[in-house]
Amino acid sequence: MKRSPKWWPIKRPLWLEQEDRGPPPPKPELPPTARGCTRGNGRWTMRHERFPSMAFGKRPVTSGRLAAASRALKRERDRLSLFSAEVAAEQPTADKRISECEVASDAYWQRLRDYNAAVWRRARQVIASDSRGSDVLSEWQRSSVPGSAEYLADMLWTRGLRTGP
Repeated sequence: MKRSPKWWPIKRPLWLEQEDRGPPPPKPELPPTARGCTRGNGRWTMRHERFPSMAFGKRPVTSGRLAAASRALKRERDRLSLFSAEVAAEQPTADKRISECEVASDAYWQRLRDYNAAVWRRARQVIASDSRGSDVLSEWQRSSVPGSAEYLADMLWTRGLRTGP
């Protein structure tokens, strides 16, 4: 079966239709305060994203959460069916399990926040101490990558400014 031109239109590539326009015009230079290269009110102005606060706060203990904790405890007992009595004697109650999970979750989020803050502090220290720091910082302000500490540390690393040990 032969295809009609309406079914399969062949267009010329856009680059064949355009004449040579030369290199693109240079980007306008940002003012120093927009680049983050100057200090405002005694502090560096730097593009960044806030790290979320610890989860969503305390969640209420509901009947659904108690039922889920009870099911998890039962799964642990069923996994070792020969020793289910011993396992049950060592297991916490469903309320206690929920509180332990909340404490562990809070500790996990705090570790993440502490690590993230340490990466930011180390990156700012490297930028402030190196002679190429203001150039990297102005590049960071203009870049399109997310404004998180990992991306800033990676940018410093790829530019030869080491942030780690």
